[in-house]
Amino acid sequence: MRWRWLVIALSAIPVGLNGEAVRSQPAASAASRAPACAIDPMKLRGICNDVYSRTPDATNPGIWTYRYEKKIYDAACVNFATDSPASARLKIQTLWNGHEVAFQCDALNFPVQRGNILKYAAQMENYNVLDNAIKYWRLDLNIIDHSDNATLLDFIERRYVMHKDTETSRTLENYWALLRRSGAKRCREIDPHRKCSRTDHPMIEELARRFPASPS
Repeated sequence: MRWRWLVIALSAIPVGLNGEAVRSQPAASAASRAPACAIDPMKLRGICNDVYSRTPDATNPGIWTYRYEKKIYDAACVNFATDSPASARLKIQTLWNGHEVAFQCDALNFPVQRGNILKYAAQMENYNVLDNAIKYWRLDLNIIDHSDNATLLDFIERRYVMHKDTETSRTLENYWALLRRSGAKRCREIDPHRKCSRTDHPMIEELARRFPASPS
């Protein structure tokens, strides 16, 4: 299970990928052996293509499954030998918040110019990316792209209406609800004075009724 590290490491007892307890190393000794590392967004090059192609990476089974995951861990300087889940998550969030441009995608099959990679993942129906972002890395979900004046939630709403009465729409409905519960907002909820993109449709009104926004 590729997310086992994030789950089992919540325990106070160090556990290996096989589930067995492992001997811990003195913190000072482990730190002295670890090479200096700095966040490097250049290591994210090609990540949009990796999301599109679902490129696998088997260099560390049990920790990650896809190349895009490895690139994010590498760029954020996550060290699985010494970082706690909270520390690793903070590093990824710091990378995400400080290098927004590195997570923008441009593609012929993507209607948003220099759009956020989470929108691109939704467009490509690569929901593993959204699961990581929402459930595990807990990234900021409320980035507004300048080219479409919309957040991820706005983008999901637009696709939801486009794919009415299909399996895709049912999947998007579930992710809309998950995003809402996780604090995702529409552009107009973040900046009422901005000329935000919006989708006015009875389907969206019904979603909002069934899945109200989480308290701020």
